[in-house]
Amino acid sequence: MMYLEPVIGGIPAFLLGFLWYTALFGKVWKAETGITDEQARKGIALTHGLAFHGVMAALRSA
Repeated sequence: MMYLEPVIGGIPAFLLGFLWYTALFGKVWKAETGITDEQARKGIALTHGLAFHGVMAALRSA
């Protein structure tokens, strides 16, 4: 069970970040940072993979 708990905690954190940077404040975030849609999509799999592993590591150490 000790490996399942970070995953259960990480999924809502990851989904909140997804909503934050897309549906809720995506347009504002891109306008303020000057990022285009094409730049935001570049390397998205690597970015999301690293973010997910970072959340897992943070929750695992807590």
